[in-house]
Amino acid sequence: GLDGVRRLHMFTSLRGFPDERFKCIVGIPVDAAFAEVDRTLRRSLIWLASVTALALLAAWVGGNIFVLRHTRALVDSAKRLSGGDLSVRSGLPTRQGELSQLGQAFDEMAAALEAREAETKSMGEALRESNSALRAVIQASPLAIIAIDPSDKVTMWNQAAQRIFGWSEEEVLGQPPP
Repeated sequence: GLDGVRRLHMFTSLRGFPDERFKCIVGIPVDAAFAEVDRTLRRSLIWLASVTALALLAAWVGGNIFVLRHTRALVDSAKRLSGGDLSVRSGLPTRQGELSQLGQAFDEMAAALEAREAETKSMGEALRESNSALRAVIQASPLAIIAIDPSDKVTMWNQAAQRIFGWSEEEVLGQPPP
């Protein structure tokens, strides 16, 4: 308008007049026309922002409780296992769900590795005892016994070989047979 105020105008032809050129024009300031709509929009946006913030907070807290805490437990357990601690377990509850199933599988794997490690140590000790007994028998043999590896190096030379051939074990170990 002439007064610088933005207005919303409406017009209509006046009935009852013989000439249709008579019009009624009404103008209302735009701010007044949309005041209630603007208040409703602001209120709705505030509610939407509040609900969005609450939903994000709930997702963050829920994610920490139900996902990140379990994931961190699995990562920490995996690091300890890779460091050699075979007694480590994830400690995750046994429930339905992918992370619980992953935790159970991890715990089963760690238990199997721990059992294999114990078995390997036991077998290694038995092998060392067997090798020690075999070495004693070989050293006590009156026959010359010589062991040579695939690269043609002497790996064992008993006392009878030393007596028969004249070279000590220290002289021939790691060398081609004389």
